Amino acid sequence: MFRLFGNWNTYSTKEIKEGKHLDKAKKIDCAAFFDKSTFKRLSEWTIFWVDETYVYWGKATQEQVDKHCFFKTSRKAIEQNFAALDVNKKKLFLEILKEYVSEFLDGIDGCISTIESAAYGTVIIADDTNFKIELKVNLRVRTTSLEPIERAEKALFELLVHPHTFDLIKIERLD
Repeated sequence: MFRLFGNWNTYSTKEIKEGKHLDKAKKIDCAAFFDKSTFKRLSEWTIFWVDETYVYWGKATQEQVDKHCFFKTSRKAIEQNFAALDVNKKKLFLEILKEYVSEFLDGIDGCISTIESAAYGTVIIADDTNFKIELKVNLRVRTTSLEPIERAEKALFELLVHPHTFDLIKIERLD
C-alpha cells in the first residue's frame, strides 16, 4: 500500500505486533541486540514479536517504527550468548534479580534467608517478549523459633522480567 509523506519511512507498531512486515526487518547480531535493546530504562527500543527463529525489535516513536531501526536477531543466539552482555551490565542485572529474590524470601514466614551467592542459569526470551531467567542461589537460612537453627541451602528460582525496565512480572521457586 502507498504511504503518504511522513509515513513512507515507517511501519505501524500495531501491524508488526500482528506479525506483518517481519520480512522487512534487518538481521543484526546479538551483541547489537544487547547493546541497544537492553539496559536502557524507559527506552524507545522495544521487542515487538518473537517466533521460534527470531526476535523482532526496533526503535519506536508513538505508534511508528522507523524502517531503518527495525531489526531481527536470532532467538537462539540471544539465549545462548547472554554471556556476550557487558560484564558490568550483567553484574547490575544480577543485583536487580537478587533484590527480587530477597523480597520474595522475606515474604515467607518462619525463616530469615540471606543470599550468599547467585549465578545465572538459563536465560530465554518468552513468547510474550519478556526475559525468563533461572537464577541459582546459595542461601544461609535461619529459623525464627526460640532455638534458631541455621543451615545452608541451594535454591533455583525462575523470574520473568520486562526486557527494558526489568520490572518483575513473576517469580517462582522451582525446587
